[in-house]
Amino acid sequence: MKILIVLPRQLGDILLGLCLAQELRSFYGSQAKIHWYSHAMGKLVLNEHPWVDRVHYYPKGFWAELGFVLKLRAEKFDIVVDAMANPRTALASFLTGAKQRISFETRWNRNWAYTHLVDRNRLLGGYVGKKRLALLEPLGILSQGSGIPKLLSSHVETLKVADWLLNNGLKGEKWVAFSPTHRHAVRKWPGDSFVSLAAKLVEEKDFKTVWLWGPGELPEIEILVEQLKVLLRKKTFAKNIIDVSEYCKIVPLLNLKETANLCSYAQFFVGNSNGLSHVAAAGGCRTIVLHGPTSPSSWTPEDPYNHLGIQRKSGCVSCQKNRCTLLKRECLDDLPVSEVFSATEYFSN
Repeated sequence: MKILIVLPRQLGDILLGLCLAQELRSFYGSQAKIHWYSHAMGKLVLNEHPWVDRVHYYPKGFWAELGFVLKLRAEKFDIVVDAMANPRTALASFLTGAKQRISFETRWNRNWAYTHLVDRNRLLGGYVGKKRLALLEPLGILSQGSGIPKLLSSHVETLKVADWLLNNGLKGEKWVAFSPTHRHAVRKWPGDSFVSLAAKLVEEKDFKTVWLWGPGELPEIEILVEQLKVLLRKKTFAKNIIDVSEYCKIVPLLNLKETANLCSYAQFFVGNSNGLSHVAAAGGCRTIVLHGPTSPSSWTPEDPYNHLGIQRKSGCVSCQKNRCTLLKRECLDDLPVSEVFSATEYFSN
């Protein structure tokens, strides 16, 4: 049996979609070959993943991609599970010629591409990673899984992380992972707020801070860490600290499996609703994720003992937009440090 999962992007979506592969592998066992249709960005998650036998990365350009899809047809898939259902993926799913083509119900001009449609309302009101598992019900797979993906690091990757922790004086210490970046500025809690929160955790909890980043984000992280060092030096408690830099560590550029492994050692993770928040959860780390335009219920695992989504209780929130149209972005600018710090108390022991 050959199964194709169609979920080309974004990185966080691909990561959360891994649970589809896990459930298919668990249900069908080794008799099924699980393939994935992805944008090249998916390499960061999908390469050498034990639940995925082969990944097909589509090329740029309409004609190149059309030829690519026709090659997919030659694979003779039995089942296609399209977790996106946009015009591109609907056409690709149809052209595979698979006998069973499953997706969530979408517009009338795309529904024809599928043999089985799942009510799109099944996606509402809960964690996307878990809600997407409804796509497998037409196959008789009634999952009770959490929807939290797993990123498993190799022995070499595990040793690399362990060496970095040891060399930076973090082995056996209590530290918090911070991720203050996002590709959309509207979805970022102010950098000053991250710095103030970090200083408060250092001062009141004696936690060290470790700052995560991705390609192109290092300058932004370096500025925030320098601000944190300046703030710590002004604190009266810092008189007994020889070097405040011991409380502010910037990780080297790690791959996602290494980052997941690193976060597994953290007391908890605090960050924007970005890809690294899902990576941290995939490593087994407790997470506190800050939401403005995004919905906490959709992007926070349904496990309040280990994962918290923080958002203001009133005002403009959850608009789902990538650009704020108000004079002031109140959703995250007005989320107080004190409220986020109170949430950290839950994971501080």
